[in-house]
Amino acid sequence: MRSYPYTPIIAGVFFFFIFIFTKNAWVAEDAYINFRSIEQLYAGNGPTWNPHERVQVFTSPLWYGLLATGRLFSHNLYEISLVLSAALTSLLTWMLYLISRRQVFSWALTSGLLLASSAFFDFTSSGLENPLAYLLIALFVYFYQCLFLEHSSTKNLKLLLTISGLLVLCRLDLLTLILPPMMYALITFRRAFSLREWVQSAFICLLPVLLWYSFAFFYYGNIFPNTAYAKLNTGIDKFTLMTQGVEYFLHTASYDLITILVLAAGLLIGLANKGYIRFLSLGILLNLLYVINVGGDFMQGRFLSFAYMTAVIVIGGYFNQPAIRRIVLLASVGIYSVMYSHTPINSPFDYSDGTIHENGIADERGYYFSYTRLASYLEVRDGTHCFIDMDWGERALQPDQSIAVMRNIGYFGLCEATLQQIIVDPLAISDPFLARLPVDPNISWRIGHFERAIPEGYIESIASGTNQLTDPEMHELFDIIKLKTQSPELLSRDRIVSLFGF
Repeated sequence: MRSYPYTPIIAGVFFFFIFIFTKNAWVAEDAYINFRSIEQLYAGNGPTWNPHERVQVFTSPLWYGLLATGRLFSHNLYEISLVLSAALTSLLTWMLYLISRRQVFSWALTSGLLLASSAFFDFTSSGLENPLAYLLIALFVYFYQCLFLEHSSTKNLKLLLTISGLLVLCRLDLLTLILPPMMYALITFRRAFSLREWVQSAFICLLPVLLWYSFAFFYYGNIFPNTAYAKLNTGIDKFTLMTQGVEYFLHTASYDLITILVLAAGLLIGLANKGYIRFLSLGILLNLLYVINVGGDFMQGRFLSFAYMTAVIVIGGYFNQPAIRRIVLLASVGIYSVMYSHTPINSPFDYSDGTIHENGIADERGYYFSYTRLASYLEVRDGTHCFIDMDWGERALQPDQSIAVMRNIGYFGLCEATLQQIIVDPLAISDPFLARLPVDPNISWRIGHFERAIPEGYIESIASGTNQLTDPEMHELFDIIKLKTQSPELLSRDRIVSLFGF
């Protein structure tokens, strides 16, 4: 009988990974934006936010689709999100084992580095698309690796193209992470197919992407999610945003040091490599430059987690030999995870940090953990996703109130309002008209929270269904947006003209 001497280590690492996931499990307030949109879908109003207009409030179509599929089996989207996240995280640990070429200590090292980073691990749950993105990135790296190590170009090229398309459907900005290695693979194996075979393969592999963006264009009137317009179409000068982006890195270094150290090490190790690994690091670099360009994020570390995971894989491969280097580094990571002021491993069961720093960045898990942690849900046991005891309940809509203005729309929009009531969001995450306006210069903005002034007559226009905006330019913009997002005839001549003409 064949013996497996490392089986206890493999099992131990896996179960410890899942234990830390369960201990730290929570759901972000932003996840409830997705939840309300899914409930609108099941109520017959389509994948939208408010019942009167079509708007894509979710950044990740693929994650939305998984949650919506889970909704077929349960009404509790809180449970669905955590079950899916746990399943995806479990699959991720196995993929990392395969990427390490079944070298147990290299796999333990990569797992340890992931367990040490709050930027990575805080969002393995959260109800957001991160665990799906992590798994897809691991799959991309695995097939990219197989392409060069096994030289089975035809099969792995198609799989690489397919995973690339799924990553784009998960988060469009992940294209920055995979573009350099993808281009290198395509150029290196350009003779694997004839031109006709290339076209056929690309079409088949990218068909889900083509189908989604075609649907989004004709249904929502835009191929990009409304969140992109709300957060990128702000009118804030680029230098200010890039300064904020640099601050995002400095802030992370202050509260989650290992994330920055591993990113730097992954870049240096990869760029020094003359083989295919170099292009993974170029992807990391391009992704980090993108983060700086958009100003980072308000969720501490979240936008760095995708590049971090890729850097961990690069480092894991470098420290594959000799054994002493792996052991020393693994011990160092273990000491850091236990002794550093706050890591996923030593984070307490009752962790709480409601600080919003002057730079607008916050520990998002710390801010909401006491409300939305798995332990709180199990204590209440009311079987719903609206178990959270937050003061927003004091601002609940009255049954006869049709419209409300609210900045924190996630939990409020699903649990304090009915699906037929309209929530107007000054941050424009769920509002296609306000998302086309610049930020209000009289209101101090926080990164990721770009408030728009509600124009005179806008609320009245929504309530009456007729354009009552007094500003001529806004009056015209409202008519165009209304035609694209509210017209019951999706393929009417006027609407088609507006889709291609604006």
